[in-house]
Amino acid sequence: MSPVDPNGFEQVVVTCPAGKKVLGGGFVGNGAKLLTIRSFPGAGGTSWIVTVQNTDTVPLGYSGYAICANVQS
Repeated sequence: MSPVDPNGFEQVVVTCPAGKKVLGGGFVGNGAKLLTIRSFPGAGGTSWIVTVQNTDTVPLGYSGYAICANVQS
């Protein structure tokens, strides 16, 4: 898990393996005071971007994730 300082913001970009497209994504964190600011697919549909804010007085950790799959065009 990546740390987020108190009252801080952090962003992570999770990229799909080659040849796969992102279907969704999000994050998991270790505190109720870790807020989602943004969570959306990246340009080209091969990544997921998450920005979080720590509103607590102690550092909190989080990890982003992407749901990826082979997609026929």
